[in-house]
Amino acid sequence: MHRLVIILTLLTATAFAQMYGDPSPIRPDTTKQDTLQENIPQEIVIEPALADESLDWAKLWARRLLLRGILNTNIIGAWAEYQLTDWSLVRGSHGPIKLYLKIVYLGPILFLGEDAEWVQASVRVLDKMDKRLKFDFILPSSEGSALPVRALVKQEGEELREISFALDTKHVDYDALDNPRYVEEKIVELSHGKYTCGHFRGSGDDGARVELFLSPDVSPYGVVVMGYGTQGLTLIHKDTDATPLLDVPPPPSR
Repeated sequence: MHRLVIILTLLTATAFAQMYGDPSPIRPDTTKQDTLQENIPQEIVIEPALADESLDWAKLWARRLLLRGILNTNIIGAWAEYQLTDWSLVRGSHGPIKLYLKIVYLGPILFLGEDAEWVQASVRVLDKMDKRLKFDFILPSSEGSALPVRALVKQEGEELREISFALDTKHVDYDALDNPRYVEEKIVELSHGKYTCGHFRGSGDDGARVELFLSPDVSPYGVVVMGYGTQGLTLIHKDTDATPLLDVPPPPSR
């Protein structure tokens, strides 16, 4: 009887090994990786991914400025330029500059028969490739902040094309949904001047704390400083003599 049990056990183990493979030893599963590599078209190379990283980085901070600031439509031609660095509430801006972002307000416009606002931006991403990008935005004419109803981008050496600033539906849009709370009035002193700001605190992507300092003296979006987690945009220049940064076809008015 014991011999029969042992024989059945051995047969069962052999059959299991034939069906599912030997469960030991445990080795890294490279099947998925190999399959993905086989399915990648041969013409896809690494270089375009670098350009996409720069575009994603530029879109990310332009998007945060559009949604976290408040557009002032009273001063046509207003512009402001920012630098992105490491940032903290105690130390402020510090470390090397990661990008420059300039935002300009060009005035009211008609888009598909509706009132809209015309905004453009330029971004210089200071990575190894030193990428420069320009954006053209048509924004809904409404109070507060909003995403563009049409967005165009022009990268160096590429054609003007339309892009989307909407997030994937799988991701929570913290920048659009967050409602920062007022903390206090604060004097923010920068190298080029002092600004009386409203200090607001909110939440961003991945639980990042957002420290926003807004001033009515800064147009077009009112942002003096926007601390976002461990990084932040800091105002470096502003004026009211903006001209278009990018030549684009006129939007359809009807």
